Amino acid sequence: MALLRAALAEHFAGKAPELRTVFRRFVRAARENGPLTLYAQTRIVLQVRANPTRTDWIHYFRLSHMDEVDDEVRVWLVEPYKYDSQARLRAGP
Repeated sequence: MALLRAALAEHFAGKAPELRTVFRRFVRAARENGPLTLYAQTRIVLQVRANPTRTDWIHYFRLSHMDEVDDEVRVWLVEPYKYDSQARLRAGP
């Protein structure tokens, strides 16, 4: 967790402080759908369940204002959770 915090701090260094607030709102919106793993290196990645048998959902976001975390973005954020749930139902117990 300390490495993640350091990587996030480095990512947001020198940027407008409100970008960190937008990021937090975005992560909260994603977590409304279920658990996720957060990685930060050269970019920030929110990953939902690793499953090598399926195609990944990949969306790239560049958000700079709070109002950009809107209903359309929230629909995109729910897609991987819906897909993962359907895949688990098809696979059975």
